[in-house]
Amino acid sequence: MRGQLEQTGSLFSCVSIEDRIPASHPLRRIRKLADQELDGLNPTFCQLYASESRPSVLPPPPSGPGVGFGAPKEGKKRAKGDLRGIKLSNKTHRSSTDPDALLARKSNAQPALPGYRGHVLMDNRHALVVDCRVTQAAGYGERKAAKAMAADLPGAHQKTIGADKNDDTRGFVAEMRRLGVTPHVAQNPGRSGGSAIDRRTTRHEGYAKSINARRGIEKIFGWIKEFGGLRQFLPRPQAERAGGTGCEGRAMSLPCSDCM
Repeated sequence: MRGQLEQTGSLFSCVSIEDRIPASHPLRRIRKLADQELDGLNPTFCQLYASESRPSVLPPPPSGPGVGFGAPKEGKKRAKGDLRGIKLSNKTHRSSTDPDALLARKSNAQPALPGYRGHVLMDNRHALVVDCRVTQAAGYGERKAAKAMAADLPGAHQKTIGADKNDDTRGFVAEMRRLGVTPHVAQNPGRSGGSAIDRRTTRHEGYAKSINARRGIEKIFGWIKEFGGLRQFLPRPQAERAGGTGCEGRAMSLPCSDCM
C-alpha cells in the first residue's frame, strides 16, 4: 500500500522513538540512507500503479433471485460502471490499462477477471524450472505453450514431457512425437474416442515415474504465489509479466535444487 507517511508512535508509547534512540546510534544513519534510496525509487513506483483505483478489476458478478435482478428500473439510466445483469465477454469488456488481459476464471465458483496464463516446464529429475512462458488466457494457451517449450529444448537425447489429462488429445500427442518428445500425458479414457496414450507409452517404467513426478509442478506455482510475489499481477503489458515470471521461476530453482 502507498500513501502519506503518518507518525503513529503515540498510539503505542508515551515516550517518542526519538527520545529512545541516542543521537549517535547507527540506526539514524541507516534510516537517512534508506529514506534517500526510497525517494529515488518513488518515480518508478508511481509508474507501476494505475492512475485510478484498480480499474482493471471488474466488479463481482450479479447475484439475486432470478433474471433481471439488479437491472435499472424502466426509465432509469444505468450508472457508469454498473455491470449488474450484463453478461461479460472479451468482446464487450476489456481492461483499459491492460488490453492484452482476457477474462478468465479458475473454476465455476469464482468470478471471471482479466488475467493471463502462466506456464512452467520442470525437470522431473531435479524439480528445477527449465522454461516458463506467459500467454493470454485463451482456451488452448497451455497446449501451445507446451509445444513451444518442448520445441526449444536443446540436445538430441531422448526427451519426455508430462502433462495432465486435459492434454490427452490426439493432436497434442502427435505433435509431441513429431518433435521427438515422448508424451507422458495422464490418460483420459472418458474422452470421446478414448485416450490418445496407449500401451506403447504406458508399458514403460518411465511413464509411471513421470506421472508421479509431475506433482512437483504445484510446488513451483505455490512458491511463486507465496514467496515470489506473483499471486496477483499489477496492471502491466504481457511482455513485462513474462519477464517477471521468468525471474521468479529462476529464483525458485535455487532453493529447490535438492528437492528430489
